Amino acid sequence: MTAAIAAPTLQTISLAQHESLETLAKALYDACTVDGFIYLSDHGIPQAQIDQAFATSAKYFSQASPDDKIDLKSNLGYTAVYVAASYQL
Repeated sequence: MTAAIAAPTLQTISLAQHESLETLAKALYDACTVDGFIYLSDHGIPQAQIDQAFATSAKYFSQASPDDKIDLKSNLGYTAVYVAASYQL
């Protein structure tokens, strides 16, 4: 029997619920250094503008030539700064 793996969840940080810039900065720092990604809420950006940005991004990346696309079989992703990438596939 295989154990089910829970999907990771990302923190949602409300820009309106922090009493000071220091508490907001700490929340953002903690989320970014632990999870690497966050969801922001209460940012004031209209949903139509967000939808347009995603549509523009999708259009841009769909136009990439085959030579510009990443080979996911050999792309190793992020490597920390000052760490040599000496992987063998």
